[in-house]
Amino acid sequence: MLLGYLITFIPENLHFQIQHETKNRKYCKFPNDLWGSQMYLISRRHANTLLEKYTIDFAIANKKIPFSPDWTITKDGNNVIAYPMLAVEEGDTKYIDQCEIEFHKRVFLTNYIEGLHQ
Repeated sequence: MLLGYLITFIPENLHFQIQHETKNRKYCKFPNDLWGSQMYLISRRHANTLLEKYTIDFAIANKKIPFSPDWTITKDGNNVIAYPMLAVEEGDTKYIDQCEIEFHKRVFLTNYIEGLHQ
């Protein structure tokens, strides 16, 4: 379950499939092109599965797959996002590329909720 991720729109507006809903939060399936692994929650069982799968040997044998949580942990298993997210980046990044800087600022402006995120 992704608790912090990179998104510049409200998932409800794109009709993400809701898996579960509470008074304060929705849990939605997400498409494979969603990125970010700022915070996530996985079960102990799934953690063991990931540790067994994503080894150095896996990285060497699968050089076309970046060895990064955005390509491994967040794309493997039963994937949902929590919305509103629990972990929102501040939006002030250390990137050199202006497009990356602007994207992360937009993520913050879209997702930060006064009183919820402090």
